[in-house]
Amino acid sequence: MYQNCSSRRTPVRSVALGFRRILHIEDSETDAYIVKRAFRDHKDVSITWATTGAQGVQKALEEDHDLILLDYALPDMTGLEVLLQLTDKRPDTPVILVSGFGSEYVAARGLQVGAIGYVNKDAPHFREELAQTLQRLFEQGEVRRKAKEVEDRIRQRPSLRRHMEDVLGTLRQSLPEARGTFLTSSDGLPLAMSRSDGSKDVDPLSAMVTGGVLRNLDMVGGSLQLDEQESGLVKYKQGTLVYRKLPQVGSLVVVFDREADPRDDLREVDVAAREIQTLVRDDGL
Repeated sequence: MYQNCSSRRTPVRSVALGFRRILHIEDSETDAYIVKRAFRDHKDVSITWATTGAQGVQKALEEDHDLILLDYALPDMTGLEVLLQLTDKRPDTPVILVSGFGSEYVAARGLQVGAIGYVNKDAPHFREELAQTLQRLFEQGEVRRKAKEVEDRIRQRPSLRRHMEDVLGTLRQSLPEARGTFLTSSDGLPLAMSRSDGSKDVDPLSAMVTGGVLRNLDMVGGSLQLDEQESGLVKYKQGTLVYRKLPQVGSLVVVFDREADPRDDLREVDVAAREIQTLVRDDGL
């Protein structure tokens, strides 16, 4: 029997939105109407509707939008094919992929290709929570975009990277049992690593894999609202990974072959994190 549970739900708080112009690429008139209804309380938000992938790409090129909401199942091409065109032709416009239950692979692939997030249109209370969900994803996307700009500028400044490596080297000396210390970008790619002659050190490939793990944790965190955690411990079979997020940069990571001390080890990591943030700020990034 159907039960009306709306009386037991806490009303979704209206949020201020950072976007005003939405391009919605969706072939279903019903789903398009649901999205339009989700923004009925936001009078300053305008939604342009495109019913095919080709039409959506054309509108994205001809008009300026703050956000693109892209359905996966379209009549002329898949949402991933559209996403590839959008990231190539309109890379500055954030795209959020829409999928249903059973499309976890599609969502994960979309994030890899360039979407800033995804929403599940089969989820309970999709319409009621859509505006708030899109705003959270939009804010996260802006943070990652700024971090990517900082990352590119760091890679263009060898002297800045050397100073970062010096900080990481000092951190390594203060934590002699660590296998390595390194800085990863928001995309999980290593930006700087401590220099050492130790044969057991974490190599660049391992650092990239570790950074990818943290990035995937961020993706999950975006849905579970765990992304606000600034530091933490990730235990694995042979030891512990300690990380400290640096705003608009990435993550400072230390790998141990033992269980990390939440107090002493994190304190040393925090000191190094402040020094790196000072380097970035003083360099005008």
